[in-house]
Formats: sequence, C-alpha cells, structure tokens
Amino acid sequence: MFSGDDKLTEAAPHAYWLMSRMMETMTMIQYADDGLAWALAMKENVKEYGRSIDRDIYEEDAEDAAATAINHLMNIYSDGNQPEINTASYEDAIVAVYRTTNEYIRLMRIYNGEPLGELLYREYSEWFDLNNAVNGIMTFYTYGAAHYSALPMDINGHLRHWSERRLEELEREIFWHDGEYRFPDRCTKVSLRKYERLLEEFKNIRVQNVVKDVVSEWKEKDYDFAWEVFGEAFDFELILYMHCLYDVALHKWLDVSEEIAICLGEERGEAYREMTARVTSRLYEELKELRKIRY
Repeated sequence: MFSGDDKLTEAAPHAYWLMSRMMETMTMIQYADDGLAWALAMKENVKEYGRSIDRDIYEEDAEDAAATAINHLMNIYSDGNQPEINTASYEDAIVAVYRTTNEYIRLMRIYNGEPLGELLYREYSEWFDLNNAVNGIMTFYTYGAAHYSALPMDINGHLRHWSERRLEELEREIFWHDGEYRFPDRCTKVSLRKYERLLEEFKNIRVQNVVKDVVSEWKEKDYDFAWEVFGEAFDFELILYMHCLYDVALHKWLDVSEEIAICLGEERGEAYREMTARVTSRLYEELKELRKIRY
C-alpha cells in the first residue's frame, strides 16, 4: 500500500485503494512506453473502482472522475503537517501526469492506424524524455543544495504545473475539430538559438559559478561559508548528463512537431506550428526559472 494512514482508509476506502494502485505502479515507470502502459493499466483499476462503488459511466468520464476522487481524498492532508502536505503534493503531481498521459492515449486512439497516430506517439515519447530531463536538472541542480522541510512540496509543485500545462495544450481544438484556430493570449516567441544559449549555461556551470551567484545576493559576502554549504552539494557530471538528455529530447521534439504540422495540412498545420512556438516559449521560461539555485 502507498500509505497506511487510517484517516485515508476511513474517509474513502475505495478511492484510497485506487490511489495506492496508482502511486505503487508508477514507480515502475522508466521509459515512455512504461508511462503509456501505466496509464492503460490504470484503466483496469478504474473499472474495478467503478464496480466497487457501483458506478457505471462512460470510460473517459469514469477515468476523470476517479482521478478527481483521489485528489479529493488527499485534501485531508492538504491542511496537515509538512510531511502530510508533501505527500498530498506528490499525489497531486502524479495524478496530473496520469491525466496528461491519458490525454495522449485518447489522441493516439483517434488517429490509430494513421500516420498522425504514429507521429503523436513519437511526440509523446520525446515529451516524456524532455520532462524527465528537466526534472533531473531541477532535482540535481536547482534544488541540489536544498534541505528544508517543504522541499518535496516545491519540487512536486513544478511537476504538477508542467503536466497541467501540457494537458491544456493537448486539449486545444487543433486535434479535435476542423475550423478556425485562434490564440487570443499574447506570446513572446523564443528563437532556437536563444534557447540553446540558455542550455549552454547549464552545460558550463561549475561550483565556482554557483558560489559567485549565491554570494552576490548576500549582504555580507561570506565566500568561505558559501563554499562550506555548496562546495560538495552538486554532482556536475550528473547535471551535464541531464543537460545532454534535455538537449537531445528538445531537438527531437521540435523535429517531430514539424512532422505533425506537415501531416495536419496547410491550415491546421500552421495552427499547430503556432502552438509549438508557444509551447517552446513556455519550456524556455520554465528552464530559465530553474537557473536560480534554491536552498
């Protein structure tokens, strides 16, 4: 079981069982195909959950309702002590990943047997690798020297936000309907070269840079103390590895995104390119935010 807390089992035993299955099985995910297999396996758990509460509704509605039930259950922890809040934030992040992965599966099923279905599968795979890489940069660099009690909550908050934003993007009407595709909100587009320059900063970072950046914000420039705190906190070979994973995944994701745009045809393809540009800008800003050390 994911947790042995009686408060959860007593509040909603069936939702607690489903939550435990989701959290336990997600630990098996290593690669993109594992993520799809996990979401597909959860469909069977959701069916069993529906039978246990005597609810028979359309499959997609049942999956969405089950995810909501898990979120509601973990609200019990949201006002608790810090470890409970950390646990609730972790569950929220995993449910967000589940919802987004499920949306990918729904899109793939619509275009199953068509070239677009295979392209969507490839786009999901690159998004998965990109997400893993940015998670690694966040964990080993941004929060690499952090040890405060709310650290898991902050990391989980990023994971949840990234998944929720991707879900919003996938729900755009480009895939679901024909017609006009408008983006009323403004977006500052980022060039690939500018993006690559930001990536280079992570590639070339060293402990000297970290100490210099941190001390520059201190009123008293205590370099000795900074070296004591940060000198051994980072594995820069691992950070470089995460940078390489991110760089490769980003370029592959951009390549397959362009293939999708071509496959969609002239009008829908241009709308998809616009959406890709917006997603790219978002990814850039999120990576830029991770450049600042948290401790």
